[in-house]
Amino acid sequence: MKKFRVWDKITKSYSGGDLWHLASSGKLYYGNAQWPEGIIEWFTGLPDKNGKDVYEGDIARCVDNDDESYITTVTYSSGALLVGVNGCDYDYTAIGWAIGTDIQELEVIGNIHDNPELLEVEK
Repeated sequence: MKKFRVWDKITKSYSGGDLWHLASSGKLYYGNAQWPEGIIEWFTGLPDKNGKDVYEGDIARCVDNDDESYITTVTYSSGALLVGVNGCDYDYTAIGWAIGTDIQELEVIGNIHDNPELLEVEK
């Protein structure tokens, strides 16, 4: 089973635990009730520099090969978990490939729901 977390649009908070279930249909259930107000965010399978799990929707401070720091988000697109990269021919790439290649350090500093202002700093 793949690991995920759920952003509850009603309570405006992350919710976890054993009561969440993702059916093969792609519908999200909390206990026995379908829960259309939840946003599923997938675990990347990777920790950040502090050992914190990195999920889709996280905002991260990255350090690239030139020791330049920048802020990016972890997104899901076309079947892959992606992270923004700095100073490359492409804007986003698979996170598992980027860490250690384009990104030397990644630290989760927030998420897109609780901390959208972190993304404004970089604009």
